[in-house]
Amino acid sequence: MAGATVVVKDSSGAEVQTCAPCTVGSDGLFSVELQATAKAPFVLLVSQDGSDEPQVSMIDTAKSATVNVSPITTLIAARLSPSGDPAQLTAADSSAAKIATATTDIKTALQPVLEAAGVAADANPLTMVFKADSTGLDKALDILGKPTIVRNSEGKAHVEVEIKTSGSDEATDADNSPAKIGLTAGAAAPVATGITLAKMQATLPADGVSLKIQKLMQRMQDCYATAPADRRPSGATLASQITAEACKAMFVDNDPSKYLHNNTVVSQSKANVGGRFSGAFKGIFNTLQGIRFDQPEYRYTIKNGNTDPSDLSKPVTGDVVFTARWTVTDPNAGDSLGQSDVSEYHARVQNGELKLIGNQSKHDLNINAQARREEMPAVANYAYMATGYNIGISERRWDHDKNSSTAKVSMYEQVVVTSPSGRTFTFKPITGNNYDYLGLVNQEGNTTTSATVMLNGAYLNAATTGHPSERFTKVYWGSKMDWTEEAIKAIPAQGNWQFDITLTDDFVKAPENTGTAKNFPQYRRSINRAPTLAELQSVKWPALKDPVKAALSAQAANPGFVNISSGDVAALAVIDGWDVPTGAWAPTYAKVYGNKNNVGWDEGVDVASTARKVSIRCTSAAAHCATAPADAGKFLNAGYGYLQFSGRDSKRLQMSLNYSTRKTSSD
Repeated sequence: MAGATVVVKDSSGAEVQTCAPCTVGSDGLFSVELQATAKAPFVLLVSQDGSDEPQVSMIDTAKSATVNVSPITTLIAARLSPSGDPAQLTAADSSAAKIATATTDIKTALQPVLEAAGVAADANPLTMVFKADSTGLDKALDILGKPTIVRNSEGKAHVEVEIKTSGSDEATDADNSPAKIGLTAGAAAPVATGITLAKMQATLPADGVSLKIQKLMQRMQDCYATAPADRRPSGATLASQITAEACKAMFVDNDPSKYLHNNTVVSQSKANVGGRFSGAFKGIFNTLQGIRFDQPEYRYTIKNGNTDPSDLSKPVTGDVVFTARWTVTDPNAGDSLGQSDVSEYHARVQNGELKLIGNQSKHDLNINAQARREEMPAVANYAYMATGYNIGISERRWDHDKNSSTAKVSMYEQVVVTSPSGRTFTFKPITGNNYDYLGLVNQEGNTTTSATVMLNGAYLNAATTGHPSERFTKVYWGSKMDWTEEAIKAIPAQGNWQFDITLTDDFVKAPENTGTAKNFPQYRRSINRAPTLAELQSVKWPALKDPVKAALSAQAANPGFVNISSGDVAALAVIDGWDVPTGAWAPTYAKVYGNKNNVGWDEGVDVASTARKVSIRCTSAAAHCATAPADAGKFLNAGYGYLQFSGRDSKRLQMSLNYSTRKTSSD
């Protein structure tokens, strides 16, 4: 919670902290002095970047004291709050007796977690002193997810915290059942599901993991703080050419060339690395000097039966998976300044330190829970929200005929994906070479251009009847009867997904294939679940400014595209602009889609989370891009019909906000 803001409210409901702002230090500690007139009891609210629900705590004395703020104290606050909403807790509901009762209720529900972590039975999670070193109470907090809060129309709330269970990326991990605790306003007691002592003992990380993650992030930051000329020779593109010890120290065996994650190696963007994707940690090779890594979150420890840590060909038991936010801080970075995202890292313990190794997979496979909002200004009543999963399977093509004048073909025949609940989805190569991912095969057996399964959805306008799946049939929808709110809630945040890969016969027989069988499985473990529709109702979204929305609405008539360039005058695509309300997620990528000469195209660009306007360049050699050297990067006689903003929220949920010029309310 480093850098988070602390607010203290007293018995009158007034803010009584004297610092402005009060912030949490890098060690997780904070100190707040109160105004002389402040009166106990007190409620503390700690927020990070304005996008999180605040973590809440309370104390019943005005004397100098220790008070902790964590998911456990937030559950205690939810238990105390008459509405069940921890953020609405008032001092009037925080008497010493009430706090003691609520604390006992939560400790009872979490007893297996606390016992497994070695927390004394009489310890008070509100006031006990502990260190942020992945021992004792801190170890228990490592595996507690951020609280999810769902508020109903009556102002009542349901609060849920899921346990981050350890497991493997292999089929040997058969337990995909979630472990969680839930609180509902007015309920007799908290409800604990799947929280057993044996499961918690198997789930807890090794001692000191949080400190090891912090130290690894510092080494990563030190690498990017090194002068570019000292990181690698001029013109270097490969991991083997990195010279800075600060950068080498990030990786297993101090060797960047041993890193492999989803078929991506450490290299400069667009480097040719033996058929593998390029661009992991590409910032090492460019001129950026300054990337901050913060907000680390332990996710899980791999436990798959592979016990040899010297085996660098696959994940092994004890490998640690965590997420962290990166932000470009170099003042000379131009448009890249402020670009930020949350990335997932796989690391191995070597000589007491965590070192980056990746998942060592030669296939780029990803599972991301996704929330989507589709807006159509010209037919606004049919705007909808949807929840589901983006299943990313990056295409891999090979030169089957050794003829540079003919197109390369896919090495994949198909990939069948099995979810933690046993549902299967089939993906196949999309006809033509315009897509860099495999497409979902729909219920009719046709390969689509989508890689997203929408489990359920709802119109934004409650007066609009029906279900979005009945009108927008090009979207791949799960059955709304199967994927009820309760069914979605039952999906584990961390569960294993199996990818059964089938390669083409031609590739299996080709010399380029170095022994890979035709059929084999791969595994990925999700780190969050798709939100319920009720949870989506509480999401705060960025929004286009009215002039841009008006342009989309006006162009719903022919030709159906918002003009970028016309009359042979080349131009960039300028989106000006959007707003990000307090508490909303911020876009980190913008993309426009169009069609010229009956050929679809798309162009996108990274966006700083602080940006509210963006210029998108035209990067392909297709007809929608200008070819004159003086107009490089500009569009020519083109327009867009679909605008997409994407990013992630604080829980690393993939967010997608889309606007279109469509004028019809159905496909």
